[in-house]
Amino acid sequence: MRAAVAAGLATVAESAVHARESHPRPDLGLLALLRELSRGRRLNEADPAAREARRRMSWIIDHELPQRRARPSDTADLEALAAALPQCDVVACDAFMADVIRRARLDRRYGCELYSGQRRDVLALRDRLAALSQD
Repeated sequence: MRAAVAAGLATVAESAVHARESHPRPDLGLLALLRELSRGRRLNEADPAAREARRRMSWIIDHELPQRRARPSDTADLEALAAALPQCDVVACDAFMADVIRRARLDRRYGCELYSGQRRDVLALRDRLAALSQD
């Protein structure tokens, strides 16, 4: 990712959710890494499309996945992903949220590539970034 950003082939955006979620664990250095990669670029979290994306994802969770127990991170995930989907070409998230996004067809609606933290997706994202540098 660093190489793709340095070459101008990819940009990274941060949101208020990233800062809130990283605050309890500054020792991990995730926010510092994100800030290095984003170079100050931020998502527009007031985008009306973000509100619609969040509504659709919440509906999928409530109606298609009612057996899943809510987790404390769900609210933050919904907020960050809803802002990212309409504005980003590539979105990475956990496997559950990737499933929710695919069920809601939001990746198709907004034309973004979606990757989860599962090994096959991590490798696919790595390969995608490598391919950008060869174009």
